[in-house]
Amino acid sequence: MLMFKRGWVVLLLISASACGSRNTSTSPSPTPTATTFSLSGTVTDNTTGSGISGATVTVVDGVNAGKSTTTSSSGSYSFTGLQPGGFTVTISASNYASQSKGVGVTSNQALSFQLYPRFLLAGRVTDSTTSTSLFGATVSINGHYATTTDSLGNYTVTGFLDYGSNTNFTYVSANNYANDYRYIRGTTQNVRLYRIERITAGDSTVVTVAPDDTLCVNNVQDTPGVGQDYVCRSVRMLVPSDGVMTLEAVAIQGGAHPPLEVEINSTPVNWAEPFPNPTSFPVTAGNEVVANVEMVLGSTTSQSFTLTTSMARR
Repeated sequence: MLMFKRGWVVLLLISASACGSRNTSTSPSPTPTATTFSLSGTVTDNTTGSGISGATVTVVDGVNAGKSTTTSSSGSYSFTGLQPGGFTVTISASNYASQSKGVGVTSNQALSFQLYPRFLLAGRVTDSTTSTSLFGATVSINGHYATTTDSLGNYTVTGFLDYGSNTNFTYVSANNYANDYRYIRGTTQNVRLYRIERITAGDSTVVTVAPDDTLCVNNVQDTPGVGQDYVCRSVRMLVPSDGVMTLEAVAIQGGAHPPLEVEINSTPVNWAEPFPNPTSFPVTAGNEVVANVEMVLGSTTSQSFTLTTSMARR
């Protein structure tokens, strides 16, 4: 009987211990709060620097895609509650070119935009020799937003000034005329086009370069607004036979040698300034050689040059 009672005592103790274990509880851990960030900035007119009111600011991708707001009367905007990560912000506004920028948000960030305003340019395109109107000439701003001239040679083209205030340019072309590039200065731009001049290699001609002639932008060598700018006139030469061709341009007054850029079938012959004058190079029958006789942009008077060409056997 004594041992039996002791067994019951042990069982009761085990049961009590087990019950006490089941009734023990712990407080749950607090859920961590997600960290979010803000993005703010201003949207201004690239030309005037003034704020653009009512511009739409949109997150177009990433974890915050679809968020959108508009700028205030001063051109400011702000996003709050942004999840961390990378995404693209796009700005659009009436009469301005849209713009997009990427941003990585890991803290509160600032991101501002300068938009280019819509621009209207008008003018007239004429033949440089006869001053007659050129119908159907193509005129574009920075190679975009093209239009054509009417029967009076007039054009109106609307586009955006993509390259700041000083290096935007018009590009004008017409059948049988040399192309014309020039910086946009004001809202009216008249252009005189020269008929393409052709001679046979071995002949000579007189070339007159005027201060308001086309910018010399030949193939990949020249970019408007980068380095020294030149205006120029072009002469095309057909090569009748294989050999070595020599070109020399000499000022009629004073005998100076102007910069002379040369291309064969649209491929530059001389790549680096200063360009040699005279210059010699091998040619093949049927090649078309273009000589660009240049004058520094900003010159105040026209200059005439004798362009001499000669052929020799290899």
